[in-house]
Amino acid sequence: NNIKFQDSIKKMIPCVRIIYFAGWEQEGGVPTLFPGDNTEKMIGRILTNYKYLNDQPGVHNIIAPIGVAWLSAMAQRPELARKPYHNESLYAADGRHPGWTGSYLAACVLFATIFHQSPLYLQNRSTFAKQESDTFVKKIAWKTISDNYEITNISSVTPEISTDANPVSTPDIYAKYQWFKDSAPIAGANNFKYLITDEQASYWVETIDSKGCVHWSFPVNLPQTMIREKQEIEQDGH
Repeated sequence: NNIKFQDSIKKMIPCVRIIYFAGWEQEGGVPTLFPGDNTEKMIGRILTNYKYLNDQPGVHNIIAPIGVAWLSAMAQRPELARKPYHNESLYAADGRHPGWTGSYLAACVLFATIFHQSPLYLQNRSTFAKQESDTFVKKIAWKTISDNYEITNISSVTPEISTDANPVSTPDIYAKYQWFKDSAPIAGANNFKYLITDEQASYWVETIDSKGCVHWSFPVNLPQTMIREKQEIEQDGH
């Protein structure tokens, strides 16, 4: 039924990307059903099940590894899952639904999954957490996406930027290109290659394929040495 449902969606909206919410479950797992169970094993099963579903013929959607982000947050700050639950806990009072921080972390993972950008650059922050906690949650979300790139299958809808040389490049297979410096589109940068000139900035590309589907790359940075070497080569050429 799941596959039939997704096929119906993709037929109506060919460019759609379905995202699976690979989250968490009951804190402590369900040892009555799975002897020796715990939170980590529970979240691992959820992710494994989504990966199994996603590997079926004709599926290949995107997995948002929200439960993995929860595990990373708990590993670094055990108090986020320690009872009694409080305002900055991942879990709500019932030990199953998300608390404020759990919901916020899930939202940050979804943001990074959809837009391929770090939530650290969002100007808005949570109203319930201190600035330091807000930054911690956003860093966890971005690192989770960065470290689980292949598991999530995001690569299937992401133009990869090669940084082996400057100009950097993305595959020459798309109908249209638009390069960005940080969040601003670069005028005239509409080729599959682009020359990076600022080591402080992040660069990324938006592409449109022959079906009209839009794809966003992940941002890249180049070290000053590569930028300077390119400039020196150009100067020697003159």
